[in-house]
Amino acid sequence: MFFNWRGVHEEAELDPHHRENLLRDSTLKAEQDVDLLGVTAIEDRLQEGVPECIHLLREAGICVWVLTGDKVETAVNIAFSSRLFSSAMDLLNIGANGVRSVSDLLDEHLIRVNRAGEITEEAAFGLVLNASCLDYCLDPHNEERFVRLLKSCRSVLCCRATPIQKAALVRLAKTRLNGKVLAIGDGANDVSMIQSSDVGVGLSGQEGMQAVMASDFAMARFRFLANLLLIHGHWCYQRLAQTILYF
Repeated sequence: MFFNWRGVHEEAELDPHHRENLLRDSTLKAEQDVDLLGVTAIEDRLQEGVPECIHLLREAGICVWVLTGDKVETAVNIAFSSRLFSSAMDLLNIGANGVRSVSDLLDEHLIRVNRAGEITEEAAFGLVLNASCLDYCLDPHNEERFVRLLKSCRSVLCCRATPIQKAALVRLAKTRLNGKVLAIGDGANDVSMIQSSDVGVGLSGQEGMQAVMASDFAMARFRFLANLLLIHGHWCYQRLAQTILYF
């Protein structure tokens, strides 16, 4: 029985047109009438001080986006535990497929934002973006409305993002949002994003040193970012401003 299933599964893996659907059907056939002999769960804990650091950055007027490869459910839970999202936020979800479907969603969300009026801490919007529809958001037909929606949201969460998609969002923020972009990451999947940003920060740790080698600054913990920006960054700006007076 197993060898018959494996043959079908291997054919599905090689199918150039319907691979995803065939693999799903093959998996469903295998996962029937079985008993679990053991279950393993892996907990990916937040580093110490992450919620406090994000809160400080937002208090300083910095827009915080999270671009992750995690699935939507996991990413949203992390966003709440890290204080990227709050219970008072109105979450806008973009998870449709197709240019027209995404276009309709963008229009719907923009109407909600416009009706809300002035955005405050108590009446803020958070955007949950599934990377599977990112290409449709960046389509010329939708890009302008997508940028308007990004500007209206206090926090942005992009799930299931590939390294190329992370870099594309960073470039979009640089060119369309008229600001400076700092990207921080700890793995090889973050290298493209870090290199596309104005300032790249790499975290050393369990994910290896690829992000550190590609960055402008390296640190051991995410919480150190607050000191880098709000203390050392402020001093650096002040000293450069004073130095210019001598020229």
